[in-house]
Amino acid sequence: MSVLRVINETATTPRTVENIGLSRAPATTSTVHARRAEINAFPGVVQLSRRARGALHTLLAIVCVCTGAGCSSVAYYGQAVSGQMALLVNRRDLAEVIADDSTDPEVRAKLRHVERVLGFAAAAGLPVGGSYGAYVDLERPYVVWNVYAAPEFSLAPHTFCYLVVGCLAYKGFFAEEDARALAATLEAEGFDTWVGGVAAYSTLGWFDDPILSSFVVRSDGRLAALLFHELAHKVVFIKGDTAFNEGFATAVELILLQRWLDARGAGAEFDEHVASSARRQAFTALVLEERKRLEALYATGLAPAAMREAKADIIEALRERYRSLAAGWPVSPYSGWIEGPINNAKLANVATYHAHVPAFRALYTQAGSIGAFFDEVRALSKLDSAPRAAKLQELADLADAQETSR
Repeated sequence: MSVLRVINETATTPRTVENIGLSRAPATTSTVHARRAEINAFPGVVQLSRRARGALHTLLAIVCVCTGAGCSSVAYYGQAVSGQMALLVNRRDLAEVIADDSTDPEVRAKLRHVERVLGFAAAAGLPVGGSYGAYVDLERPYVVWNVYAAPEFSLAPHTFCYLVVGCLAYKGFFAEEDARALAATLEAEGFDTWVGGVAAYSTLGWFDDPILSSFVVRSDGRLAALLFHELAHKVVFIKGDTAFNEGFATAVELILLQRWLDARGAGAEFDEHVASSARRQAFTALVLEERKRLEALYATGLAPAAMREAKADIIEALRERYRSLAAGWPVSPYSGWIEGPINNAKLANVATYHAHVPAFRALYTQAGSIGAFFDEVRALSKLDSAPRAAKLQELADLADAQETSR
């Protein structure tokens, strides 16, 4: 679903050497080496790959630098390091958990399912590597909580800039209270905000991501989709382009889930997947339609009070349209989302994950195979932002034309 980036600066601070404290850092080499020794003393961490240990050492070095220099982001860096280390320290080998007599039978069954899905994913060309070979019981419903924000009268997401991966449309925290504290700060500055719990994230190959207890509460199909999505982030990742990254991963999730269910010949499960996909597509289309109405409203230049009232009317119309749509469904899977608070931050997030999916699916159809599709997406990722956006729009127009002709 979402990718947590663990090296972060604030959204408003220019990313210069001086601003992150590197030009005036009193942290010594011996201090950094001492922190590295602390990492190496953790059970389980000594088994990390050189790349993963290097990533942790880099994180700790940044924390040391920021601490010595009075860096305002030190609390964020600290929670990111401690949160990632907790996952590494508490992980258990998947085979060990499966063989343990004390493991809940339902958890054991899900972990065996994970092994089968990973085999399928690897055969399809996803870079599984050492990912998901271990299990962590979080003892909480989500691994992280993401903060999303947008201006009151704009659907352009507020971005948070990271040292390694550029600016993204969310900021993740391992503790819910920290996420809500940032959301409250942004609200006080006039932003719409939304805090969403996240079941999974990818470290983009820096670490061997584990299976989390937040995964195994899902149905077999939803669990497979989650793994396909997160592994897709290891295929292609563009620094600073959240919509591209998430749109691609969502498309891979949908394409491979379809193939997974086809291969299994899961009759009832396949039928439910088809029905669920139709509901998801209808819901997403509805939200994106109302989002366009809001974009048109914000372009009018109305006075704030009048615009605020019109915004509320459009959001209520979205709720009414969804209720009418869902009345014909056997279940109403999005009622919690629709009946809760709706604002620009929440609506921007839907677009982030779904706006480019039709374009990527059209590209997959053109490519003819998953391997060729990945090659095309890698080539697309190497384009500059403007030609990449133009190509995605061309593919989206093609997808619209194909849908209209059916």
